[in-house]
Amino acid sequence: REASERLEVALTLVEAVDDAVMLYVSAKQALDFTGNDRDKEILDDIWYVYLDMHADAKAKFEGYTAAGEGVLRQCGPAGEERTEEAPQTWAELWDRFKDPDIWREVLPLAIEDMKANPLLRS
Repeated sequence: REASERLEVALTLVEAVDDAVMLYVSAKQALDFTGNDRDKEILDDIWYVYLDMHADAKAKFEGYTAAGEGVLRQCGPAGEERTEEAPQTWAELWDRFKDPDIWREVLPLAIEDMKANPLLRS
């Protein structure tokens, strides 16, 4: 309940739309790990009332949500497990980062998402 009250106050003080989205996402993430279900519902109620009253924040939030869903789609079908292990060292990570085959696969998908997402074009 305290997080919801703080979000409500903080939303009255935001100066940029991104700040409002960041506040909600941070509060939601904190409650996902430490709060109960009723607190999460109250937080969501406050947020969606705020979005109903602020069209620019709603558009920004929906854009971020769409971008996140696009990234998830690129990661493969739902429920599919990774076929290779995550890098265990910085050296392994750097080797993968430099691998041109990975970029050939990922870069066109990222470019298409950027072209289609109005949030990333502005």
